[in-house]
Amino acid sequence: MKNIYLLLFAFIINFQILSAQKLVDYNFISTVTKADFMNSFGLEAKYDVDMYKLRYETDDIMGALDTASGLLLVPVDAELAFPLHCSQHGTVGSREDVPSNLQGGYQLALIVAANGFVTSAADFLGLGDARGIHPYIHAETEASAGIDMLFATREAQDQIGFTLNDQLFLSGYSQGGHAAMAAHREIQENYADDFTVTAASHMSGPYSVSQEMTQFTLGDEEYFFVAYLAHVANSMKMAYPTLLADFELEDMFKAEYLVEINKFFAEEVDLF
Repeated sequence: MKNIYLLLFAFIINFQILSAQKLVDYNFISTVTKADFMNSFGLEAKYDVDMYKLRYETDDIMGALDTASGLLLVPVDAELAFPLHCSQHGTVGSREDVPSNLQGGYQLALIVAANGFVTSAADFLGLGDARGIHPYIHAETEASAGIDMLFATREAQDQIGFTLNDQLFLSGYSQGGHAAMAAHREIQENYADDFTVTAASHMSGPYSVSQEMTQFTLGDEEYFFVAYLAHVANSMKMAYPTLLADFELEDMFKAEYLVEINKFFAEEVDLF
């Protein structure tokens, strides 16, 4: 009987460990040398950087398990322990326009990595390898996609061959500013035992959508890029289907614009 209890205990422990795993797999892309970096950016780099496409598990907007993707950037020096950097990208034009494809503003993440930070740049839900439509500026899933990739990055240490110290830095620009702030709040409220935020820079994000952004887009100043409005509206409808059950895009946009809007959500045209 004692052996049965020991086996049961071991099974429970192993199940908990396996269920906590986030990393699915990773693939090496290429190495950016210090000379490559200087040629591309005209800046000095402290380290060569190995680039990987990383796939990991995270919940989709309905809470179902999905496999998402992102770009992992590792400074090349096996002797050092590096800080971890969470880089959240800005608004992108399509599923393919993401960091793991070396698009979507991945250069900002690369600059940080070349200066000595292991950098995790999630593609976000509905982009890259994740299924469905991207829930644009939905704070909860911006945060979870970024944080789950941080966990996956930690898991990849031994397999790839790098070492992390206990520091975490967060940054993002535009939508990335919103996403980085969302991740920061989520870490403070629910993951304080897992991560200690050393410093954060949430730059130029649409933080006040219901007030400042609404006043701006509906104000007297002419607004030339209304695609953001459709993106936000569709995102909120996905996130809150019951609350917005009676709301359709047809209630907000004129018919002549709906054709292109629906083409975008069907991935037939890009945002830009």
